[in-house]
Amino acid sequence: LWVDIGRLRYQAGEQHLAADAINRALAIDGNEPRALQFQAELVRDAQGPAAALPWFERAARLAPKDLAVLGEYAGTLGDLGRYRELLGVARTMVKIDRTDPRAYFLQAVLAARAGRDELARRLLWSAKGAYDDTPAGMLVAGVLEYRAGSTELAVDRFDKLADLQPDNETVARLLGLALLADGDASEVIARFAARAARADASPYMLTLVGRAYEQLDRRDLAASFLDRAAQATASRISPLAPSDAGELAIYRWGDDPTAAGVAVPTLRKLLSQGRTEEAAAYGREVRQRFANSSDIEVLSGDAAL
Repeated sequence: LWVDIGRLRYQAGEQHLAADAINRALAIDGNEPRALQFQAELVRDAQGPAAALPWFERAARLAPKDLAVLGEYAGTLGDLGRYRELLGVARTMVKIDRTDPRAYFLQAVLAARAGRDELARRLLWSAKGAYDDTPAGMLVAGVLEYRAGSTELAVDRFDKLADLQPDNETVARLLGLALLADGDASEVIARFAARAARADASPYMLTLVGRAYEQLDRRDLAASFLDRAAQATASRISPLAPSDAGELAIYRWGDDPTAAGVAVPTLRKLLSQGRTEEAAAYGREVRQRFANSSDIEVLSGDAAL
């Protein structure tokens, strides 16, 4: 029961209360696999996969046939680069239940990382579409389509993922790369020229936009981006302006400006406009409202910084 309470609190963004709940669960039964799994997930989110691994190992020893535990354990091994061990756990999962999609997806990710694209495709097919609409699944499928030369399909995958995660810089780069390879330089410029014009733009994004202008035979415009990319040193940190989705959220939550769902775009807007004192005050106000959220504490810290 306390594990379920903890998960509900975590989903509500109340990380401190979730930690309290899992501590109560473990105090009742320190060998309960579900409690150990959730503790491992909390530790992984807060301190990283290396700190979480002993908790996952303990849960897996106590519940060697629990697919939920094994799946999280295997994924954490992958995050740490311990691929042989990941493969061993994934194969154990297949032996337990040949229809479990996560076991195949984990192996597909591993195969893709190793450049075994056809094997990765077969393993994704074995997952029976269970990950087609997940960000991780879209990412892997898009990479495989791009490597196979199916740039139009890669664009479709990355475009959908970018809609889900508009602030994911890695996805933006992959989408721009696929668009450029598909011959759609105009779309690269329309989507990413403003991002590349920022002072903290990465050399990769600068090069991408510069090559897009080259494709359109606008070498005069390409030169400035490519020159900046060649001269780029460590980028200075600057606030991100809110995305279109963030601006829409601010508008929608006009009657409740300190709601959790609008905190990030509001702080971005204030900071990007140089309104730092207002941002710090807003951060304190939101933190007071959501006193049990470590996410809000981080945002408040960003504003103070």
